Amino acid sequence: SNSGPMTITAGTVAAGAETNLGHLASLLVLNGGTLKATRTFAMSRSMTINPGTSTVDASGFRLIFSFNGTTTFNGNLNVAGGEVHIAPTGGAAAVAPGATINIAPGALLGLGGGGGHTLSDGTDHVNIVSQPGASFRVSPAGPPTNHVVGTISGAGSTTVDANSKLTATHVRQGALTVGGTLVVRANAGAAGTSNIGSVTILSGGKFDLRENKLITGTAAGTATEGTYNGLQGEVQRAYNFAAWDGTGGLTTSMPQALEGITTIGVATGEQIRGLGPTDTDTWG
Repeated sequence: SNSGPMTITAGTVAAGAETNLGHLASLLVLNGGTLKATRTFAMSRSMTINPGTSTVDASGFRLIFSFNGTTTFNGNLNVAGGEVHIAPTGGAAAVAPGATINIAPGALLGLGGGGGHTLSDGTDHVNIVSQPGASFRVSPAGPPTNHVVGTISGAGSTTVDANSKLTATHVRQGALTVGGTLVVRANAGAAGTSNIGSVTILSGGKFDLRENKLITGTAAGTATEGTYNGLQGEVQRAYNFAAWDGTGGLTTSMPQALEGITTIGVATGEQIRGLGPTDTDTWG
C-alpha cells in the first residue's frame, strides 16, 4: 500500500472513513481544495496545511482530528460546515505567523484533548475567526490542558466549558460564555483589549484579564446591600479582599493586583467619558 502523503490541491475529496484517504500512516497535506466528510469519523494521522486557504466541510456530520504527530499550520483553514473537532492525543504544532482558522456561519470548531499546544508552537499561535452564527468551543477531554490560540475575533461566539482552559491574545466576539478558565495573554497594549457583545461567566468560570482591558455590552452592574450584579458582581466574586482567589468571576492574575497595588475597575462609557447612548469615543 502507498504510505506517501495524501495531498489535496484542488476540487473536493470526499471521505467517510480515514481509510478512504490512503495508508493510515501517511501524512494529510491540505494544499487548497476541500476535504468533505460524508459521515462522522476520526483521523489520527499528522496534517500539514500549506500556504493559502484550504477547506474542511463536515456539514451534517462530525470530523475529529485526533492526531498524535506534528500538525503544521503554514496557511489558513476554512471550516465550511458541520462540526470539526481538534482533539489530539499527543504530538506538537508548528505554526506560521498569521495562520488562521475561519469558521463559517452555522459551523462549529471544537478544541479539546490532552495533546498539548495543538494550535500554538509556543511562539506563534493560530488565530480563530468565527462568522455570524458560528461557534468556537473548548471542551475537556483527557488530561487537563491549557489550550493556546492567538486572537479570537468575528461576530460568532466562543464557549470555554467547565474543566477547560484557554489562553488567547484577545477575544473580540459577539458572545462569550466561560465555564472553565479563559486567560488573556499578558499584553496591556491595544492587542490585548477584548471587545465582546455579551459576557456570561458561569458558576466556577474564571475570566482572567491580567493587565488588559475589556469592552462589552454586558451591564456594568449595581449594588443591593453591598452585593453587585453585572460585571462588577463578577469582579466582586473574584476579588476576595485582594486575594483574587474567589470562586471564579472576572479576575486578574497580574502580580501588582495580588500585591494590592492595582485592581479591576468597571465603569460605563457615560461615567468615564460622559458619553450619551449613541456617542463614541476613544481612550487609552
